[in-house]
Amino acid sequence: MKKKFQSLIVLIFFFMVSCSIVSAEIPLSLFSKAGLKADCLKNVTGASIWIGGSGVANNSDNTNSQWFKKSETDFDCLELMNSIYYQELSFSVARPKDMISVYVGLYDKDGNQLFSGSKSGYLEFVDGAYRIPEDLTYLYVEMCAIISIPLSDSESAKYARVMVRDENGQIMTGESLPIYDGMLSFPTQYAGCDGELVISYYSNGHYWEEWYDLKTMELLPQEVVSARVWTQVDEYYNFGLDPWCISFWIYSQADETYSNPLLKFEVGNEKCVPMSACLRDVNGVLIEMAYAVAYRKMGDSDWSTQEIGPENEILNLPEEGVYQAFFLFKKQESNPIPVNFYGGKG
Repeated sequence: MKKKFQSLIVLIFFFMVSCSIVSAEIPLSLFSKAGLKADCLKNVTGASIWIGGSGVANNSDNTNSQWFKKSETDFDCLELMNSIYYQELSFSVARPKDMISVYVGLYDKDGNQLFSGSKSGYLEFVDGAYRIPEDLTYLYVEMCAIISIPLSDSESAKYARVMVRDENGQIMTGESLPIYDGMLSFPTQYAGCDGELVISYYSNGHYWEEWYDLKTMELLPQEVVSARVWTQVDEYYNFGLDPWCISFWIYSQADETYSNPLLKFEVGNEKCVPMSACLRDVNGVLIEMAYAVAYRKMGDSDWSTQEIGPENEILNLPEEGVYQAFFLFKKQESNPIPVNFYGGKG
């Protein structure tokens, strides 16, 4: 037999806000957690209560387990709390021993949730009837972990990120913040933190970023720095025209791997280059001498090989030009991790 219950829901506000960020276009108080809380409370224009659970039956004809109120004018949030306090709810249960939950949400004028709270428990059986326990009628409401903030330049703003710094000014943590339909989604845990909010924009083929101080939301000036970067491919050596000799000592690493150098050189009329290389362990002990050289002319795709050794350390090339080459050893360059057929470690 279904049972119907009535109860008054009492709300006690207990806002636990660690930090928050917000768009530069929104005048929220980020220098303190209390200031941010006050600004969000000022934006509350609606509230909802809902009682649900696996055993709660949805019967809109004879019960009222949901309630929502929205104000079209500005008002004090405490007045809204009084409305919640005097709102009487009722609900039906098919399984009175199942857990029930009470949910409360506070919203801004656009329907974005700013605060939420919930509590779960079981009905009490007193004097031959089930009733909601008094503990479930006192609910603590906290600021939402993520709050949506509208951006004034909603079309150009594409994404954002936040960076939090420690007492030494070093980046301690951070994360990317999505922007959906011109609304910046940000975690409230960053309010009052030292760091920056970075908003990225794109419009008419132009891309730019604006950096804001998290506490003051002041736009940080940007300075253009010029730089030139010199790069070189690791273990790639250019010996120029007709090198008189190319000789290498290659040392094996502790894991018995080694890095085989790639060589580049040019030959003229002589069309030959003296070449030799030895492979040694970490202590300098000789492991082996290179037994051959692989080479190809620049622009070609196929490699040729020629044996070298103590009796013949001259690499003879077929024609003049620029060549690439490397030494060949019997020991392989690396020790690959065995894998099974599916790509996992063996």
